[in-house]
Amino acid sequence: MQQLITIKETNRTLLYGLLPKVNQIIDNTKTTNLSHKKKQTHIRSYDTKQPNFVQNTVILLQTTYIKYY
Repeated sequence: MQQLITIKETNRTLLYGLLPKVNQIIDNTKTTNLSHKKKQTHIRSYDTKQPNFVQNTVILLQTTYIKYY
């Protein structure tokens, strides 16, 4: 039982650490939808730097809630 609590707390910390980043990406995407040129630049920058960052974060958030909440 103690081990489960530790895992839960670790995941909660990880989750809270990622949430601001996810919200920032979502906000950036919303604002860049106004301009097609900006949107393309925004998407390209994420593709070159971290192509699966958003996808992996969403998967992590889903699995964290399913397993521990």
